[in-house]
Formats: sequence, structure tokens, C-alpha cells
Amino acid sequence: MADIDALRGHVETLAGAMETWALRDDSKAQPGVRQAANTAVDSIDALSRELHEMRDGLITGIRQYDDATAARADALIARINKHLKAGA
Repeated sequence: MADIDALRGHVETLAGAMETWALRDDSKAQPGVRQAANTAVDSIDALSRELHEMRDGLITGIRQYDDATAARADALIARINKHLKAGA
């Protein structure tokens, strides 16, 4: 599963880069501002990868949880049916 700290790091990097980009002055050359834009794009790409990884892990966990829930429900229904048949 994706590391929450890694996500935070990417978000912080993205925030700083976007702040630099937002404060740019288009009337003059600012290579650092252009690099900030590249950094922002890289951070977005990294966040997307991390989030997809997290999503995949979560979906796997949800399916396992649902399977376990269904197994418990099936076992309960079987016990109830057995009890009802024994009482009939």
C-alpha cells in the first residue's frame, strides 16, 4: 500500500512548486519558475502513481473483508438452519 508520508511529501512539493509558478512574472526569464512547473508536473505524476497503488491495495482489502463477512454470514445462516431443523 502507498505510504501516507510519501503522499504528504509529494503534496508539499507540489504546493511549493505551484506557489512559485503562481508568483511568476511572465515579462522576464525565470528559469527557476519554469523548473517549478516541471517539479509540479512530476509531483502530480508521482501522486497519481501513489494514489493508484493505494487504491489497488484498498480494493484488495475491501474484497478480502467482504469475503470474510460473507463467510461469517453463511456460517450463521447454516447454524440457524441447523437449529431450525433440529427443532422441527
